[in-house]
Amino acid sequence: MKTTYDAIVIGAGVLGASAAAHLAEAGHSVLILERGETVSGASGGNLGQISISDRTESWHMPLALRSQDYYREVLSKEYPIEYVPSGGSVTLTGEEQIAAGQDAQRRMAAFGVESVIYWGEDIRKAEPGLSLNAADALLFCPAEGKLNPLQTTLAFLDKAQKSGAILLKRTPVTAFQKEGTHITGVETPASVFSAKWVVNCAGPQAAFIGKLAGVSLPIRFHKGTAFVSEPVGPVIRGPIVGGGFFLAPPKVRPRRSIGFGCVQTADGSILIAQSTEECEAGDRSVNMPSLQLVALRFLQYYPQMRDLRIVRAWAAATTYTEDDLPVFGFSAGADNLFTAAGFKGAFTTAPEVGRVTLETLEGRADQVFAVCSPDRAGT
Repeated sequence: MKTTYDAIVIGAGVLGASAAAHLAEAGHSVLILERGETVSGASGGNLGQISISDRTESWHMPLALRSQDYYREVLSKEYPIEYVPSGGSVTLTGEEQIAAGQDAQRRMAAFGVESVIYWGEDIRKAEPGLSLNAADALLFCPAEGKLNPLQTTLAFLDKAQKSGAILLKRTPVTAFQKEGTHITGVETPASVFSAKWVVNCAGPQAAFIGKLAGVSLPIRFHKGTAFVSEPVGPVIRGPIVGGGFFLAPPKVRPRRSIGFGCVQTADGSILIAQSTEECEAGDRSVNMPSLQLVALRFLQYYPQMRDLRIVRAWAAATTYTEDDLPVFGFSAGADNLFTAAGFKGAFTTAPEVGRVTLETLEGRADQVFAVCSPDRAGT
């Protein structure tokens, strides 16, 4: 196996897989390094929700809308990713959440994205099974949808490999060789590799990769816990999340917070989320108190599902940043290290993040992404 490539992509989650596919299809030689198994991290723990209503920044919405075009027109025609433009909902309770939902509606309208806020009995026009006692209103966005996160990530990896990319699993990056600020070698247990570009898509491990390269990245992580039910008949039409989805996180994050999110998959299983809590690196343990609290929250919205049988629970580390912006771009401290990490709900924008990564590496990207720079002020 050769040791020199145009690009080395670190991380085979959905962002790394998308970046690798776009690079390889553009004719670049690509090596993908995955420290574990494919789809064994945050991408494997994702619910597959495609959300639009929380992507209303000028740099963010185009990524989301173009990504839906890609899923619909390209990937779902080539692979069984179970993409469904089902529409999606956000439950709104209390004045603060209602105001936030109305603001999101106005912001979406500025991009030509339609949405409607249902009140009272009309809530069931979007989600017939939802308890009317659970929310004051419901924001419904027809442009949202759902997909199978496992199959989607594997589809991108397959596209990359069909275009010549090499995937090495169970191959962690252990160190970087540098000359000044330039990475000249990527050390792994398999070999030392070199490339024109090193693309850091390591998700929760992205900050660790940055540290190895002498770069401080503003990426944090916490653990999300969720579970899945046995298949049942149709109950939930599209992905649903609670209104806290719109609110800024508290300045002091609690050790554990309980949110609401659910998606019914193509086979009828219901994915239910989530408890979010602090954790140590590598902690994927599932604890009963968190599961109980998530179940109780879900039953507030779907009390008729109290006898639903749960077949599996899991936990996965997910990324966040203090300013709620992703990290996207080159770092001054390692001039050929490009990081793409910290994108919330990354499946919503993964196709376009991969394409814009290619454009940025080739010097063709829009400078609007400067707001997401790894070296931005305050980081």
